[in-house]
Amino acid sequence: MDDTRQSFSSFYQPSFFRMNLATPKSVSDLNNFPEEVWPAYLHEYVHFLQDISTSDGLSNAATVINYIRYGVSQVKEGKPLPLEVPPDAIIAPQQQLRAIYLGAGLKQNPKDKSVIDVRLEDSGIVLPDERIPKQVVVEFASGEQFLFGSFWIGESMANIVEGLIYPQEKIPVRVAYHAAELVVQHIYPVLANQSRENVLALCDASLLFWHPGQSFVMVLKKMREEQWLPTVPEDIYDFSRKNIQFDYEEISTVEGLLAYSAAQAIEFTTSVFTADKFLPNARWIREIILRAELLRNKQPAFILQLVRGGPLKTNRFFAWLLNWLGSPLTTNNDDEGSLAPMADFSDIADMHLDLFRAMRQVTALFMEGKVACEMKSYCQRSQEEQDQPDFVDSRCTNAPWQRCKDQNLCAFGAIWRMWGLTDVVPHFASAAT
Repeated sequence: MDDTRQSFSSFYQPSFFRMNLATPKSVSDLNNFPEEVWPAYLHEYVHFLQDISTSDGLSNAATVINYIRYGVSQVKEGKPLPLEVPPDAIIAPQQQLRAIYLGAGLKQNPKDKSVIDVRLEDSGIVLPDERIPKQVVVEFASGEQFLFGSFWIGESMANIVEGLIYPQEKIPVRVAYHAAELVVQHIYPVLANQSRENVLALCDASLLFWHPGQSFVMVLKKMREEQWLPTVPEDIYDFSRKNIQFDYEEISTVEGLLAYSAAQAIEFTTSVFTADKFLPNARWIREIILRAELLRNKQPAFILQLVRGGPLKTNRFFAWLLNWLGSPLTTNNDDEGSLAPMADFSDIADMHLDLFRAMRQVTALFMEGKVACEMKSYCQRSQEEQDQPDFVDSRCTNAPWQRCKDQNLCAFGAIWRMWGLTDVVPHFASAAT
């Protein structure tokens, strides 16, 4: 499933550290940022924060890298694209769990958004240890039923943050942006009626667990059972951690789960950068995850501080965040790209900003059989800015892997070579797209 997070035409790509803003105007200088783009930037920046500061986001990164490793091995064996993950594949249990944890996406949009039931039920998936994980089902008045998970929670959270800082003139119509508030209104409406920040805090606290949908609903029902309300929204984080019990390899605390998820994400993600010239990218990933983990441990509810700071242009906490964490690669509709550096990170000048985006292109080839590279205009702009000749040609559309033998390597070709695929030509189950 494509887990790209989207706000109207802008989007963020989890685990690949890229946001795209739907504007032709330059987004390379935040000091001269187009006023109308700030709300979308905020929305996608929240997804970036979810990506690096929650156990859900970090575990997703490890899952993505596991899929990439699997994909590389399968392509080397000549398996046709798009790749299937059979039930006996080593990554199958992880993929099945991730689908439950992620839940419904942007395309799942009921005709009637009135919630009539929210329930936990067996998923029907039997894991290797014989556990049957639960899934959260939301039933709507239209009769449609969808899984409630981290996708809807993450989009709802970003939409709330955006709406609290920039009152929205154009309200998103898709249920993904309102699902968390709809579930709260169904189960325990007084919590939402007290403050919209309460729902925001519950979303954020739920993403600190691997099964956000289950955590969200269990905590909410516990609140209703005890008729509990927070004195301040920050109390929800403590209530959540006290009422969700788990034990994974002797890890039983939110902080322990975050530390494990961060370490795994760093280990898995940096392991795919085997070429020396790409090590600055690996060091950037490590540094940004460690900084986000430190921030989360010191200020678990930091998202509330961001919301209370007001519009980003004058928001002092956002200025601190940007200095501490920087930004993901940020592009506009003309494929102009930049990355705000985090403070005291000396490798920024040596980073290859196009690498994460190219990794996603290769992943899309494995997962969807998608051949044509979407980075053609980006590469053309990059070459032009460096006064270099345009090297984009027909291979970029028809066979980008062939570029791995070029003397002047593009990012796609560099990854194909780095992952040991230089002499591999992919095969397709049907006509390539």
